[in-house]
Amino acid sequence: MMHSFPLAFAPEGTYVIVEDVKAGHGIQRRMAELGIVKGSVLRVVRAGPGPVIIERVSSISKESSCRCFVGPLSNGFGRSWRLLISLGMALKVLVRVKEA
Repeated sequence: MMHSFPLAFAPEGTYVIVEDVKAGHGIQRRMAELGIVKGSVLRVVRAGPGPVIIERVSSISKESSCRCFVGPLSNGFGRSWRLLISLGMALKVLVRVKEA
């Protein structure tokens, strides 16, 4: 069984599944608005010092919507969005590596 770790520590190019958002109600709500909820599949586009750029591949929650996005992308999985989130917020999102 894989343990969860903060999104900020995921290597570039890695597909991850959101396990939890360990934050207050306001940040949890904002993450849900961005589509970052438990079960969402994300791809880390850029990691490292500073903001983290992710691509939201899918979400199992019908409550999530993506109001802030750069634009729809074609990634072979259907519709996705690239998001830039702060390092502080990326530290609050717990993920696990998606198995192939």
